[in-house]
Amino acid sequence: MINRGNFQHPVFASAGATRAFEKALEEACQRYRWRVHAYVVLSNHFHVALETPEPNLVDGMHWLPESINNKQRDPVDRPHG
Repeated sequence: MINRGNFQHPVFASAGATRAFEKALEEACQRYRWRVHAYVVLSNHFHVALETPEPNLVDGMHWLPESINNKQRDPVDRPHG
């Protein structure tokens, strides 16, 4: 799975944004029963190598970016200081 920011704009410019991605990916694995083999987060996109035991990749790919955005907005998930 690959997801890229619009016009190559940074979407993971901070450690908090990367943490939001990692939390959302972990939740996606639980929700959709995905098995992640590897992932990499770059400033404007990510790659994930995963298995889907159920035919739900499209559902998860719709859910994941929304969840990442929600986590970045949630003050509980933001770094303090």
